[in-house]
Amino acid sequence: MPSTPVVDLRREGKRTRTRAQRLIEQIGATLQALEAGAASIGDLKIVARALQEMRAGFELFAPYRDTRKVAPSARRGHKRTTPSFAPPRPSRGRSPTPASW
Repeated sequence: MPSTPVVDLRREGKRTRTRAQRLIEQIGATLQALEAGAASIGDLKIVARALQEMRAGFELFAPYRDTRKVAPSARRGHKRTTPSFAPPRPSRGRSPTPASW
């Protein structure tokens, strides 16, 4: 199955396209610096795998790029009388730490 590019540069405007090209050049320069530097084979394997996984993630979530996301707050809107707001009750039985500690 042929993979589709995450960002179709033909659809983007001229300004975005040049910005994307600059970013790709920056990525290439960083890779060349890794090659010229003292990066070990292990370091290069980590970078290669990380890039592969990032690309797979971008492809996976590309259909949802224009979908609005919601990040609800866990405590927002809770009143002090709701059970989820109540602090945890102490456990019954012996305390795990001595009283003199």
